[in-house]
Amino acid sequence: MIRLTIRWITLILTGLLHLTVASVLLVALAITLEPALPSALRSKLASSSQAANLHQTEEGIWTTYDTSNSGLVSNHVLCMAVDQEGNMWFGTNNGVSKFDGTDWTTYTTLNSGLVHKRVDAIAIDEDGNMWFGTRGGLNKFDGTNWTIYNSALKYVSAIAIDQEGNIWVGTCLSDWYGYGVSKFDGENWTIWMDSKCITAIVVDNLGNVWIGTSIDGVSKFNGESWTTYNTSNSGLASDHVRSIAVYSTDMKWFGGCTDGYDEWCGFFMCYAAAVSRFDGANWTSYIAGESDLVGEKVNAIAIDRGGKKWFGTDAGVSEFVWVNWTTYDTSNSGLANDYVTAIVVDNEGNTWFGTWGGGVSKYGLPVPTPAPTVTATPTPTATPAETGTPTPTPTLTLTCTPAPTATATPTPASTPAATSMPTPTGTPTCTATNIPTATSTNTPTATATTTVTPNAGPSKIFLPYIVKPGVP
Repeated sequence: MIRLTIRWITLILTGLLHLTVASVLLVALAITLEPALPSALRSKLASSSQAANLHQTEEGIWTTYDTSNSGLVSNHVLCMAVDQEGNMWFGTNNGVSKFDGTDWTTYTTLNSGLVHKRVDAIAIDEDGNMWFGTRGGLNKFDGTNWTIYNSALKYVSAIAIDQEGNIWVGTCLSDWYGYGVSKFDGENWTIWMDSKCITAIVVDNLGNVWIGTSIDGVSKFNGESWTTYNTSNSGLASDHVRSIAVYSTDMKWFGGCTDGYDEWCGFFMCYAAAVSRFDGANWTSYIAGESDLVGEKVNAIAIDRGGKKWFGTDAGVSEFVWVNWTTYDTSNSGLANDYVTAIVVDNEGNTWFGTWGGGVSKYGLPVPTPAPTVTATPTPTATPAETGTPTPTPTLTLTCTPAPTATATPTPASTPAATSMPTPTGTPTCTATNIPTATSTNTPTATATTTVTPNAGPSKIFLPYIVKPGVP
């Protein structure tokens, strides 16, 4: 009985040991595999509360500029751009304002050659010329002089400049009608889609021109032929496209809304904000109500240097990172107004939001104070020099007193030979004289110095922008 009990106890303990070892191995395996999971997969597994915080590790700072605290000419901002020097340009319903980070400059129809006070589009060419699309036509400003192009071309709603310097100009009078899109090569005008309302124009890295329309989807021009994408022949979420952004050669984003014709009002209406992504082969769409995208329409799209997608809607801003959505509006952020018309990322990585009625809001991470850079200037190591004249080493003299020489005493003649050799007595004595004594004093002749040079901070980097404002 005792043996049986001992056997059962042994089996139980062995089983518990096996379970413990297995648990430890499973934990170790999980720890090993977790870092190897793709970011997107880890984001999918995160809880909804965690997912909301995955977009960045540090809260950004909101700053708003409006007519009450800055030189912005109007709180109704329709378009924005950033030039090579980092100046911000804002097109409004009452002229253009430029902000260099400190000072504001405003251009209106009263103090400049701006042809119309409402500015719906801005583009900047390689020479730094500013191109403004207005309700009264196309303006160019070279920093000093103003030029009006093709005065018959009214209601300019979109501008883009291709790699060859051609100016692409889109027009729109209503959702149903416009003067189409025109290309200006500096001398001649070429007109396409002459009856369409053009809402957005973007040129990708390969030189393809993408044109968004109000009711006819998106058209691509490769320099020779046209290709049209709409809800009937592609995965485009809506034929009503209001904004376009290009992230890479093979990734395009189109923003707009699900559309329909209102029989009671007799005009086009937006029902839900819609975004479509196209990689050249496959389409993916996100629609408000079916995803965490908010609003009834997407007026603007921008992609920052970290790959975050920002969608400006009529209900705030939706930020998209991997599979996570975060919404910023006037209730949970410093956004000045929920109706966002334009988005631009500046040369420092700040994201600017133009709003209809609230001015401009800037969102960016805190700028750390640069620490001084300590630069040690090495000084060559000096070879110590001996001071004084060293005493020459004398020759060692050794004087020895010779030991006495032993003399053999002969025995009498009766003895034929000496019986022994006498043992010499005495030990030679040697005395050393002239032992050298020399001293040397080493004096260092150089001291290492350290120079502290304050860090001037990072230099500005000009990044191309892609932006299309919405039309309220």
